[in-house]
Order: sequence, then structure tokens, then C-alpha cells
Amino acid sequence: MSAQASIWLGGSLILLLMGCRPQLVPFEPPEPGLHDQAASVLQQLRTNWATARTRPDDANAVGTYGMTLQLYKQYSGAEACYRRAIEIEPGAFRWRYFLAIARQDDGRTTEAIEAMRGALKIDQRYAPAHVKLSEWLLLNGDVPGARAAAEEAIRLSPSSVRAHVALGKAVETAEGVEKALPNFQQAVAIAPRDAAAQYQLAMAHRKMGKADEARAALALHERYRERISVETDPLLRELQEMYAGADMWIRLGKSLLEQGDLVSAERFFRRALELDRDAAIARANLIAVYGRMGRWGEAEAAYREAGVDPRNWQAHFNYGILKMQQREYQAAEAALRLVIAANPSEVDAYVALAAALARLDRGAEAEEHYKKALALQPEHAVANAMWGEHLLEAGRADAAIPPLLCSALVPNANARRARSLLTTAYMKAGGARKSAKIVGRALDRARESASPALVNAIEAEWAQLQLGQIP
Repeated sequence: MSAQASIWLGGSLILLLMGCRPQLVPFEPPEPGLHDQAASVLQQLRTNWATARTRPDDANAVGTYGMTLQLYKQYSGAEACYRRAIEIEPGAFRWRYFLAIARQDDGRTTEAIEAMRGALKIDQRYAPAHVKLSEWLLLNGDVPGARAAAEEAIRLSPSSVRAHVALGKAVETAEGVEKALPNFQQAVAIAPRDAAAQYQLAMAHRKMGKADEARAALALHERYRERISVETDPLLRELQEMYAGADMWIRLGKSLLEQGDLVSAERFFRRALELDRDAAIARANLIAVYGRMGRWGEAEAAYREAGVDPRNWQAHFNYGILKMQQREYQAAEAALRLVIAANPSEVDAYVALAAALARLDRGAEAEEHYKKALALQPEHAVANAMWGEHLLEAGRADAAIPPLLCSALVPNANARRARSLLTTAYMKAGGARKSAKIVGRALDRARESASPALVNAIEAEWAQLQLGQIP
């Protein structure tokens, strides 16, 4: 081949390849709304806007800016960016997926369904997309479609709680709540601490006239209602983790700390501090994280960094608990007294201080602080359990029975321990017959002030004692 022919062929090939690329029209990324935003959010919006303006033909730059806009509820701007990213990368699943969610967040369900179906044409294996499609189809009245989408999500991800709930809702709409109940039960079996799943199960039981089962599920819903689940949808988690406000990271960290995921909790609290060096609550919670991990030096350092301002009561509380773990009860007392001085209504501080005082053999002061805790919150499970145990150790079994009842008979983390102590108290008080009289008096008081759930539980306990079945 001659040199001239090679040059002609090469040039023709370049022109052909250029012709295969989408011809992009000029694009100006929309200006972000900057009103009423935290400083860290403003910086993030401005930075990503500037990047998108510099690289308007880069799908990642423009799409990431769209994600930022979506995160802060600027949906029209987000959609413009996603459309541009799709124009640049028509085969990319993620931009179509985010477009669908942005439309639904903006209340445009029909358009969201259209976009999600477009995303699933590119990748049918992403189970969370089928879950969302099921939910949206049900909202639009397409029950068979909703059911089919939920079933596909379960096929792809059998342990997906959201998929089982979505299928339950579709089945309930089509065939009634009795047919849907197994789906809600399966969701709860997979994740017993999922508040949303417990609520769906409770509503199903209520519709079926099963009042006791509904109450039990609602109690678990209330117990876990403030618990924030870590997002199980990887793409949504990616969107969530772009959030530049410290408050969300603190909420997530606290929820994970409660769930026992200390490594993730530490990461989220540190992320909050990256965004806001003055986030005192994040520092306070790091004390608790390091204390539970046994990293005493880092816990002490976090307390010093939190400052010794008496008003920062969360830091003092967590430091007090740290000192209790280390059996340094005088140091714990000092920190917990700072908590009460700053926040006199903090029940847990009175309970922890009472425990510290008991360890220091100052029983009368411990009793005083248990009583203060219960005056503020009579049904506080931990306060009742510890107060009952304190009375039992002091040889006052009769007096120990009422607080132990409150802790043992309503679902809580201390119920098993309280039940064991309650059985001991019955025996020391003189057995079932005498205990029945004590429980009867407690029942009269409970009817005046306590919750229906507690009253029902005490009534059942009293009946068993009357029959001599316990202890």
C-alpha cells in the first residue's frame, strides 16, 4: 500500500470513528440554589458546579454535580445534569437510575417509572431497581406489574427486606391481607430490628383482628423507630455518602453505635468532624465508641478534644460511662454530676450516677438518685431494673418486686436479667401467694399511670401468681 493510500485510509478511519460518537451540543450546567445552606454544603455545590462547567462533556463530572443537586432537593437541575450524562454515556446504568429516583423524589411517578424501565433495559440484575419499580407501579395502580417486579427483586436478592415488603403490599392489594402476611413475616424474620417491616406486620395483624400480635409488632416498631438502617442499595449509599452536612453523619453514627457497628460508627463520626470541626456531639460520641472498643487512650483524647465545658453534657456523660467501665467510680461521679448540672432532666445520668455511688458504698445517695430518675420517667426500663436489683441486694425483696415488674414485663434489652431477678425476689418475698398481693398493689398503681401494654403484662403475671404457677 502506498504512503498516500495509507494516509487516506487512516484519515477515513478517524472520520468514521468520529462520526460514531454522539454529536454533543454545548451544555451549561445549571446554577445551584445557594440559599439556607450550611457552609460545607455551599462549598460542595460550588466546587462541583465549577467542575461540571469546566468539563461539560465529561459524564462523571456532570453526573456527579447532578447527584449533588439531587442530594439537596434541587431536582430540575439534577435532571438536566443526568440527561447530559446519559447523552454522553448512553449505556451507563447509574445515570438513568439516579434520574428515575430524582423524578420520584420530585413527585413524578409516571416519569420515574419510564426512567427506571430504561435503566433496567441496560442492567436487569440490580435488585434495588426492581424494588423501586414495584413500589412505584403500585402507587400508579399497576398491581400485576408491581408484583412481578417485587418477585424479580426477591429472585435476585432473597434476603432483601424491602423486596419482601414490596411483594407483601402488592399481594395484599390483589388478594387480601391474609395472603400477604407471610411476606411481611419473612421481612421481619430477615431483619427483626427493621422498624418499617415491623410496622407493616403490625398493620397486617391489626387488619386481621389479631390485637395482641399487632401490639407486639408495634412495640418493636416503636423500639427501633429511631434506628437508621445503613442503605443496602449501593448506588443510593454512594449518593447518601456525598452529603456534606455533619448532622446526617452524626445521626447515622449514633444509629450504628446503638446497633453495635463500632467501626462504621467511628467512620461516620470522623466524617462529621471533617465537615465541621466544631461538631461537639460527634466528639462526644467518639468517646463512647472508643470506650466500647477498649481504646482507652483515644477515648481520653476525644474527651480532651471535646473540651471541659460543663454545658457539653453528652461528652461528660460518655466519659462518665467510660470511667464506670474502667471502675474509676470517683471520676465517673464527677463527670456525671456535670451532666446533671447542665441537663437536670437527663434520666440516664441519674441512673449511672446511682450505680457509681452504689459501687462507692454510698447506698443512701444511690437510692436518692434512682428515685430521682424514676420520678422523671417511671417506666424507664434500665432505672427500674437497677433500682430493683439495688433493693434486692439490700434485702428488701418486697420493695424490689414493683420496679422489676416494670423492667421484666415490657420488651427491652434488660428484660431477661430483670425476669431472673424478679423470680429471686418472689422467692425471697415468701413465694407466690405473698408475691401476688404485692403484684396486685403494683397493678393498681400501674392502672393509674402506666401504659396499657404494661398493665396487660402485670395482669397476666398476677393471674399466674394467683394460680401458684410462679415462682
